[in-house]
Amino acid sequence: MERAEGTEKRDDNGLQDQLDQCRQEVEEWRERYARAGADLENYRKRAAKDMAVCTVLAQSRLFGELLPIVDNFDRALAQEADGAPGELRAWCDGVRMIRESLAKLLQSHGVKEMDTYEIFDPCYHEAVAQVESDEHESGAIVEVVQKGYLFDGNVLRPAQVTVAK
Repeated sequence: MERAEGTEKRDDNGLQDQLDQCRQEVEEWRERYARAGADLENYRKRAAKDMAVCTVLAQSRLFGELLPIVDNFDRALAQEADGAPGELRAWCDGVRMIRESLAKLLQSHGVKEMDTYEIFDPCYHEAVAQVESDEHESGAIVEVVQKGYLFDGNVLRPAQVTVAK
């Protein structure tokens, strides 16, 4: 009988060892599961961030390519003759409406024309020439050669300006 009890103790110890080993494996799998879940969540966040960056870059590129068209509309409208005959006047009004529609579309997507053209700022302006001027202080913008635009507060296209020496 003693022998049977000893065998049971060994069996109990063997079962206890197996149980401990199983518990350890379960804990390892739980840790792996938690890490895999965290890795997946990090991947999702990174993918969403990357997608947002790609979207902004694609929009910036598209809007940047539309700006020369806006410039061409502005140049065409600057040549408009005030005393033009009725047909030409109607045509100019149509061109103006198209330009305004394009401007509204760009504004609805966060594209805004720059409105600060007083003092040269290399973050917003590109100096294309420097001129002597008695009317302006050194560093003041004398003339805007090409308008600048912002997209969601960031420079989409710097303004090209002439600066006083």
